[in-house]
Amino acid sequence: MKPVSQQYNGNRQKAKFFMNLSESRFRLNEILALVYDQLRAYASKTLDREPDGLTIQTTDLVHEVYLRLSQLREIKWEDDQQVMRASVGVMRRILVDHARAKRSLKRSAGGRRLLLDENVVSSNEKATSAFDLLAVDEALAKLETVDERKAEIVELKYFGGFTEQQIADALDVSLATVKRDWKMAKAWLYRELMGEAE
Repeated sequence: MKPVSQQYNGNRQKAKFFMNLSESRFRLNEILALVYDQLRAYASKTLDREPDGLTIQTTDLVHEVYLRLSQLREIKWEDDQQVMRASVGVMRRILVDHARAKRSLKRSAGGRRLLLDENVVSSNEKATSAFDLLAVDEALAKLETVDERKAEIVELKYFGGFTEQQIADALDVSLATVKRDWKMAKAWLYRELMGEAE
């Protein structure tokens, strides 16, 4: 049996952990209440660009984002920008997971390929070519290893629906930097995706 002082210290550490966890969750809830409408608008915008094959609804997507964020135990939530950036990353993961599940079902049923509007990679924003969502995710993961900021710009713009000014504010960089990185990231992704298509 442990001495009383060790038991007390162990219980104190557990209590402190749970207190910090509940403070973090409380802060997350506070911030999400402030940005809920904005997050919902981004989710709606993102889902509107996706093919009809994605059957997830806006509210379901936002609530799943919240559930996943609330499970992140070691993050100290500071402000709305941090929560929105994290939300976009989680939204991307949810959409990719959803696409994988759909693709798995379609493969077994011999269905059509799940497509993604390629606004992300085209230098012509109105282009109508399409790429597989999973291929875009894989290319974006590769870009993250090459240039993390450019990958985050793509993620915020495409999966979060952020404007270039909102991205500049979120990343604390100039608008010119965002525009330059966005242009370079699109070109990089286009080359990467076209190489996979061949």
